[in-house]
Amino acid sequence: MTIGDLTGQLQDFSAWKQQQLQTMEQLENWLKQEGLYTSQVQRALTHATLTLHRDHITVAVVGEFSRGKTELINALFFSDHNFRLLPTDAGRTTMCPTEIFQDTSEPPCLRLLPIETRLEETSLAELQEKDSIWEHFPLDLDDSDQLHEALLKIREQKLVPREVAASMGLSEVSEIADELESMVSVPAWRLARLNYRHPLLSQGLHILDTPGLNAVSSEPELTYEMLPSAQARLFVVGADTGITQSDMEMWQQLIRQPGVRQRLSVMVVLNKADTLWDELRTEVEIQQTIQRQCQEVAEILNID
Repeated sequence: MTIGDLTGQLQDFSAWKQQQLQTMEQLENWLKQEGLYTSQVQRALTHATLTLHRDHITVAVVGEFSRGKTELINALFFSDHNFRLLPTDAGRTTMCPTEIFQDTSEPPCLRLLPIETRLEETSLAELQEKDSIWEHFPLDLDDSDQLHEALLKIREQKLVPREVAASMGLSEVSEIADELESMVSVPAWRLARLNYRHPLLSQGLHILDTPGLNAVSSEPELTYEMLPSAQARLFVVGADTGITQSDMEMWQQLIRQPGVRQRLSVMVVLNKADTLWDELRTEVEIQQTIQRQCQEVAEILNID
């Protein structure tokens, strides 16, 4: 599938929603004319209308850390920019799940959920409604420097006492830290929500960038909680590594659970193919290596 194909499907989805909204408006007018418009009917139509307005298609990008997931998102969806929209660097860069969407009811902004909320026994759904606990950062889409600087916050970490990290459930951080260190580094945020302006996002596309589940100080339970809402998942593996044991565990836990039949669109992406290029090998040999990796990955994951 190309970005052009995706754009067409999202336009069809948006047109379908508009058609359904018009149908409900016509139904509401007819019910009023016939004297059948009760308070119960009004509540039902209002709920259906709100559901359609909020309905969207979520594509979750999943894979182990350092597989190039964030860079893939930049290349697939934001290649027309003159800079990387989402910050990337060598090693692990995605410190928390990041949602990218467009909500025209408010200006473009970045909302960040502090890591300290891990100390509360509150569900993600409840936290979403508590606007006061989120940090808000307005975005100037015409100022690439300001935009880049603001989005770097997604990667922020902070030092906390070892016992605080343990109470947050980040015990693996304190375990690998030097025993003499009283402070340890943890992600500053649990979740990032980026309200951005983009043609694909305006058609109802939401993108979910996830951290590797085996990365130190990650919060896999939050990723587990968010993934079921995704209608499609891109599973990213490295062309230089192929399928590793941790890749296979993630595949079975999040994508294709053994014995469970799922109605879910899944695409496996063999990323970082450029790492296979070698000046001492011919282009034909390199292409054969890439093709062999594709076949091996498909056989291991039992996909076409």
